[in-house]
Formats: sequence, structure tokens, C-alpha cells
Amino acid sequence: MEYRALGCCFLAGYAADICGKPVFIIHGDRDIPNTRFFPVRDALLSAGAILEDTLMPGVGHTIDFTGHNALLGKAYRWVDSVNCAQLGTGSTGIQDEGLNWALEVYPTAVLSGKQIRLTWDATLLNPEISVFNLQNGAEVAASIEWSPGTARVAVTDPLPGAYLIRLSTSSGQAVRKVLLY
Repeated sequence: MEYRALGCCFLAGYAADICGKPVFIIHGDRDIPNTRFFPVRDALLSAGAILEDTLMPGVGHTIDFTGHNALLGKAYRWVDSVNCAQLGTGSTGIQDEGLNWALEVYPTAVLSGKQIRLTWDATLLNPEISVFNLQNGAEVAASIEWSPGTARVAVTDPLPGAYLIRLSTSSGQAVRKVLLY
């Protein structure tokens, strides 16, 4: 995973690529937040980033503030926890059958209502996508934007919690767990 600092000018060139990626913003409230913090935060949210932020009271343009090691550690752990690692499906009865290798889901943790990107082997014909609430196993409604070998899925009436996304074809099915928060 790549980590780097974002500024207003830097963001303009990368906004299209930030959808579904974790970003943690740390900014001092004495460092012009109305022109530096809020516009960047809002642009990242609009672009679909998975965002966590901290506006530090009484802090200017510096990395040397009280508790900076603890906050940087918190930011690192948060970004690391919201990565693209695949999560197991548990004992739901909805399991992989023959296509375990074929489906990637990113991010695996997303704000309710935001899109989740699925990619699979484009040679799989006529895939179907279903979303299930992990707690009760019920299928839930989702909006799906299709492209060859990819889709963007958003649970249309999401409640925070764990969900399963299933990709089915005549060759089998692959299942991945995602967390909505």
C-alpha cells in the first residue's frame, strides 16, 4: 500500500483514482482549514474515498504537535485496516464453488451507500451479482453499474454491518465479505 501526503494541487490530478481508497487526513485548525482542510476533505468524499479525518485544535502547519506519534500510529492502523485484503465468509451456507480465484472486491470496508468495486476474469460469461446480509442471510437490494470484467455495487438500503457479495456464473460462484459502516 502506498502512503503519501495530499495537498490541494496534488489532489486535482488524482481525484479520479481515489474512489474506494482509504485516506486519513490530519490537519491543524490554525492552518487555514477553510481553504486547505475542508476543500480537500470534501473533494475526497465526492470522489468516493474511504475517509477518516482529524482537525487538531490549536495546531498550525506542523507535524510536531503534542501526541503526534499516537495520532500517526492511529492513522496508519486505520489505513492498514481498510485495505483490500479479502475477508472470509464464515459459516453462512453461501460459499465459494469453483470460482474462488475469480473475484476481487475493493474496498472490503466502505461507508454505507458508497460503491464497492468488483473485478473478475472477463472470460466468465453472463455473471450475476447478489448481495446478502450476513446476519440474517437475506438477499438485499443493490444498484450495480456493469462493465466487462468489473462492476460497481452499492447496497441501496444499507444498514451498517457485514454483507456477502456473490458472483455467480454457469461455472460456479465466488463469495466475498464486505463491511458497511
